[in-house]
Amino acid sequence: MTSSNLKITACLIMLIDHIGALLYPQVFLLRIIGRLAFPMFAFLIVEGYFHTKNLKKYIIRLALFAIVSEIPFDRAFNGAWLEFSYQNVFFTLLIGLLAIAIYDKYFASNLPLAVVGTMMCVLLNVVIRGDYNIFGILIILGFYHYRNQRMKILLWLLIINGISVSIQIAYANEFTLRSGAQLFQILALPIIFSYNGKKGLRLKYLFYIFYPTHLLILYNITLMLKH
Repeated sequence: MTSSNLKITACLIMLIDHIGALLYPQVFLLRIIGRLAFPMFAFLIVEGYFHTKNLKKYIIRLALFAIVSEIPFDRAFNGAWLEFSYQNVFFTLLIGLLAIAIYDKYFASNLPLAVVGTMMCVLLNVVIRGDYNIFGILIILGFYHYRNQRMKILLWLLIINGISVSIQIAYANEFTLRSGAQLFQILALPIIFSYNGKKGLRLKYLFYIFYPTHLLILYNITLMLKH
């Protein structure tokens, strides 16, 4: 599977997830399918880091679309123009990219700075209430550290999502399909592992444009259904 095919697949899975969240919340299967999207985007961010010709532009592009997408995200999920209690996934991907860039830059020359800088990025996503909280950044870091090491990536996802699910179970004081949904992220790995290292079609801006656009469309559909 090429990079462009992986992007298209991830976008379609994300669309299914958001249709479930906004239009059919009673059909939880859609949300389970949607759990596959984030690991795919996390993987693509890491591959983008290794293949980008200009890291600065890559970071600026993610930051710009994180800001642009915030209003569509808040309208779709909160019905507000701006609501800062929970941020869209672009912020998580941006902070994850910053984390691996900092670690990679200082690992050889200043390991303590590399570790502290990376941990600050992890905490930043918690502070701003970024999507997937601390676990989103850790998943991105896992794809970076264990790049091309399939078994280690599988174990990392199981550990990270196992901790996440355990916290949710402890908080809810019961195990349900909903509380354990994050474990289904590992089902994304066969798709990710089919990546052949090729770019494929020129779809550089597909996710950037698709993300805010599909949220606005779904938001307007919810408005029409209400009226």
